[in-house]
Amino acid sequence: MDQTGCSLLGCNIVTNSPFLDFSNVGGIIRIGIASIFAIIIIYGIIMVVRATIRIIRSEGDPTKVQEGFGIIRGVILGIVIIFVGLIGMIIVIAFFNAGSIVNITPQPPAGLNVPL
Repeated sequence: MDQTGCSLLGCNIVTNSPFLDFSNVGGIIRIGIASIFAIIIIYGIIMVVRATIRIIRSEGDPTKVQEGFGIIRGVILGIVIIFVGLIGMIIVIAFFNAGSIVNITPQPPAGLNVPL
C-alpha cells in the first residue's frame, strides 16, 4: 500500500506547514537559517545570564566583575558580527542577482515514487 503525506496527515497540514516544506531548496535553507539563529539567540541569552550571575556573585571583586563584563561585551560583538554577515550576504545576493537560487525545486529521478 502506497501512502502519501496527504493520506497520513491531511493535505491542509502538509501544504501549509513551513516545517514540512522540504520540497524545494528555499524551504530547507529557510528552516536551517531560522534554526541556526534560534540556537545562537538562546546561547547568547544563556551567556548573558551567566555573566550577570558572575557579576552579582563577585562580591566587589574587580577581576570577576571584569570577567562578567567581558562575556557581555563578547555577546554584543557576536551579535554585531552576525548582523554584518547578514548584510554582507544580502549585498552579495543582490549584486550577483542570485535571489532565484533559493527558489529551485529539485526534481526526483525518473521512475522514482516519492511519497510526498
